Amino acid sequence: MFSWFCDNFLIASTDAIIKNKFKTALSTCFEIEWKPHADWILQVRIQQDANGNISLDQHRYANSVVGQYLPTASPTPSPTDLRKFASPSPTNMVWTKANSSKTKTDVVDLETEYGFRFIEAIGSLNFLSNTAYEELFAIRAACKQRHLPGCLHFQALLHLLHHLRWNSPQALIYYRNVTKSPLAAMLQEAGHAAVDPSFVWFCDSSFDNCDDFSSTGCHVGLLQGGLINFSSFVPNPIAASSCESETNTMTVAVMASQQSVMIYCDLLYGNQ
Repeated sequence: MFSWFCDNFLIASTDAIIKNKFKTALSTCFEIEWKPHADWILQVRIQQDANGNISLDQHRYANSVVGQYLPTASPTPSPTDLRKFASPSPTNMVWTKANSSKTKTDVVDLETEYGFRFIEAIGSLNFLSNTAYEELFAIRAACKQRHLPGCLHFQALLHLLHHLRWNSPQALIYYRNVTKSPLAAMLQEAGHAAVDPSFVWFCDSSFDNCDDFSSTGCHVGLLQGGLINFSSFVPNPIAASSCESETNTMTVAVMASQQSVMIYCDLLYGNQ
């Protein structure tokens, strides 16, 4: 005898008959509360406007995280604050293990000095990275320093929290008519009007910026003008040049895009 509990899950179908069969099959095995549409999932608010555009928003969650770790911060930014915390990380910040603490005792002392546990704060922000793609690199870089974060790491994380005070992540929007999306306008402005904006992938790399001479890569995939897949990562090969670094990252991006293509085609065409 066992019990099984699930907080929430989403279902979607273009066939009402198949959807009802699925709901009936689950209901015979589990006690389920069905709702007509989803308003929230994993601290993400889901909304649909009059034009059929769908948005995913973690603005409220971002504010709650900032309020938890900066409880005494002023709600009104000064012009100096806006300039200082415009970017997610300090402009001269290099995330490296060379700046790590030597012992756990040193970490505890820093936690007392800064007023928060590094591992808890970055864990909260890692959850925020579901939609906070502009802060993704800083969040992922901080995650790599969770074991023995040093003073510079605490300062950079504090900077990131202040950045989020004034720059709460914007909603991800998926456009019913993708030609009216900012992505379509950007492609046209860049001279790529012939590119179909429905499904687009971008990638970039930063050569030799890690402790072991590896390079950081990133990719973002967009469907109907909204992000569906984005990642900041370190490919295994040690790139010998900026060109090789870009090639490594592009390879990872192509693999990630193909997975999304298969899911997309599966939803549209099934086994055809």
